[in-house]
Amino acid sequence: LDIWHPLDLPWYKLNIDAVVDMEVNFPRLESIIKNYRGAIMTIATSKKPCLGDMEIAETYAILEGIKLAADVALSLLLIESNSKNVAYTPRSCNLVAHGLEKMALSSSEPQVWIKEVPTEIENLL
Repeated sequence: LDIWHPLDLPWYKLNIDAVVDMEVNFPRLESIIKNYRGAIMTIATSKKPCLGDMEIAETYAILEGIKLAADVALSLLLIESNSKNVAYTPRSCNLVAHGLEKMALSSSEPQVWIKEVPTEIENLL
């Protein structure tokens, strides 16, 4: 059974996901950073111009997640994605990032939450 596993101090887990908005052909990127207890430290969604294929979009989501971590002074990251060619972890361990897809698709603006959780994904925690 694939389940999310917390980390030891002082590590943080960065879960990312990317989805292409077919209406405008723009990838939406999602990043979630959790602490060693699994508590949400920060969540972000953004939209980027077409980046080519999904592997490039997933890789760009990782870069955006690393920038987000740096912005809130978090440095020791374990990175997880559902892209087998980028940084794979099963989708069952990345449900919150996957759940952000619908939120990201419905918003045209970047969104960031620090130490709070959008109500749309509370049931996934």
